[in-house]
Amino acid sequence: MKLIIDTDPGTDDAVAILIALAYFSDEEILGITTVAGNVKVEIGTNNALRILEHADRNKIPVYEGEKAPLERKLLTAEWVHGTDGLNFVPFPSPSKEKRKKTQ
Repeated sequence: MKLIIDTDPGTDDAVAILIALAYFSDEEILGITTVAGNVKVEIGTNNALRILEHADRNKIPVYEGEKAPLERKLLTAEWVHGTDGLNFVPFPSPSKEKRKKTQ
């Protein structure tokens, strides 16, 4: 099975990503795409990279998506997930970068 994870990584999606990583290999997970939602897309992208690094799964590419919804104003849930989206769990900064959309 092949899997693409499309997410707005706050605390809930961080757990979901970790569960997916437990069941699927690097070859099965084609990539993670991030969008704005729980937090701004840049923060969510950074969170996806931090989660993968924490799980030692850096081969999985991360692609950053749209900065805002197409049809409405962006409403984040920082009051639930914290301004960093992960309620300040002390993950280190990622050592790898997101992929460009053309890669």
